[in-house]
Amino acid sequence: MRKWIGKYGMYIVAIAAGAVLTPAAIRTATLQRGYKAIGGEYLIIPLAILIVFFVQEVKQTIMELRGGIKRE
Repeated sequence: MRKWIGKYGMYIVAIAAGAVLTPAAIRTATLQRGYKAIGGEYLIIPLAILIVFFVQEVKQTIMELRGGIKRE
């Protein structure tokens, strides 16, 4: 379980942060537009997941270039 949390913990944090931010973003966008519509505010969670993925990939690549940890 601990290894699983270590591997996917940042994804869980990103999803939780996105879940907290998305309703506020939807409310704000609706107030600014003056009507209810679907826009980019619904992409907060997928964007957070992509950011975590790319950060981890860059970190792994840097470690490989330095001769550190080998990829699984």
